[in-house]
Amino acid sequence: MSWLRKPWVQAVLMLSLSAGIVLLVVRNQDLGGIWAQMQQADIRFILLAVALSAAGHWIRAKRWQSMLQAADAHVPTRDSFAALMAGYLASFAIPRLGELTRCASLLRQRAVPILTSAGTVFSERIIDVLVLGTLVFISLFNPKLDARLLLEWMFSAPATPGQDEKLILGCIILLGMALLGFLLVRAWRSGWLKRKASWLAGWGMQLRKGILAVFHLPSPAAFALETAGIWLCYWSGPVCTLAAMDMLTPGTIPIGWLGMSFAMFTMGSVARTLPLPAGSMGPYHFMVSWVLTEYGFSETQAMAAATLNHATQTGFFFLAGLVSVVYLSFSKANRQA
Repeated sequence: MSWLRKPWVQAVLMLSLSAGIVLLVVRNQDLGGIWAQMQQADIRFILLAVALSAAGHWIRAKRWQSMLQAADAHVPTRDSFAALMAGYLASFAIPRLGELTRCASLLRQRAVPILTSAGTVFSERIIDVLVLGTLVFISLFNPKLDARLLLEWMFSAPATPGQDEKLILGCIILLGMALLGFLLVRAWRSGWLKRKASWLAGWGMQLRKGILAVFHLPSPAAFALETAGIWLCYWSGPVCTLAAMDMLTPGTIPIGWLGMSFAMFTMGSVARTLPLPAGSMGPYHFMVSWVLTEYGFSETQAMAAATLNHATQTGFFFLAGLVSVVYLSFSKANRQA
């Protein structure tokens, strides 16, 4: 089944999976009502959401630039931004391909070693995961959401395997370890490991340099402010969407628009971490609409807001990614970092 290895086949399969999840989420929804709600949105707030989203990603590109600088790779912000957007476009079809695309773009544009940039991306992801984890922890104290349901879903224990399954699993692990040991011994005797030792050491040093760049930043305070700015800009997207759909009326929201938009933002961010194409289409709609229904909005209103917010963000990624690919294709390449 070599056809499964083709990127376009994988992209179609992943997009089909996301589309199937969307169909499950909206199978009992009033699609006409959802579309009518979206048509009533104030375009001014949608444009503001796009502008703030662009600002957030420009700040992210600036933050990545400072990490690259700490790793002795001097890259203009325009190139780091273009690489970032091209990566988002790649992830639109195949999840997690974006990180590789970002690094490959800088290799071509500025001759930045791909493992060095990969190390900075790894550190960046760790920081963002810590920030997101903190935001989700704060959201769990939201009195309008039933945190117990979310915790049970996140930490539910898998079914305990029976004796036969344990025996089969143990045999597979032992066979895998034996095969790995055999391959290592054979590689050592043939001299392959010795010949590749210096090459592998060089790769390890490049990767280590990128990962540890976060500890050698030119301005840690600026890095912290940039990180805060990124997430505040991301938070502004749901706020603008709710404002565009006139869902920020204080009388309808007992706790206020701040808590609702924050819960919508954090749960949507959790959904986006899932390795699915098109911005985790499907799980995003489910999580965000769940939050809004918990706040008392109808399922139609909630799904319309989730769809509009997702479409705004994904549309920006798609258009900015296309422009970035054109820029990277026609700009001068292979310049020294």
